[in-house]
Amino acid sequence: MDVIQKIHNLYPEMTRKQKSIADILLESPEDIAYITLANLSQKTSSSELTLLRFCQKLGYSNFLEMKAAFREYTQSMVKLLSSPQYFVPDATITDVEGKSELLRQICREEAEASQRFFSSLDLLSIISAAEAIRGAKRIFICAHDYFTCPGRIPVCPLKASLF
Repeated sequence: MDVIQKIHNLYPEMTRKQKSIADILLESPEDIAYITLANLSQKTSSSELTLLRFCQKLGYSNFLEMKAAFREYTQSMVKLLSSPQYFVPDATITDVEGKSELLRQICREEAEASQRFFSSLDLLSIISAAEAIRGAKRIFICAHDYFTCPGRIPVCPLKASLF
């Protein structure tokens, strides 16, 4: 059980002060992995002793153990969100007709998802954003993991008229 699940499980039996500490920890778990006990004490408006007791309530012997649990949780979330998700059919389909039907079903679902996406677009907002980009003196393109390829697009095409 990760640290977030522990907090959620123990939350109903926590004191009001412990709940306020838990709320702050749950608000930004990625920050807790690197915060000092003194800084967390200030952030939660509680004493260091209260925080150490909170750590013990969660089952950790000290603050460093709890920090390590938050770091492990954060790293697992980064790995989970960075890894590609693949669709795997529930059963192996051996006949051609079954494979064709599966492919048709996937195509229908993708078409419906695309339709929902495009119908939800606010075209005026997109045009407004495009005009803001076109009028900007500098444009910063940031990317991570698989999306670094679009981040490497030369800037020259962006200088061309968008319309």
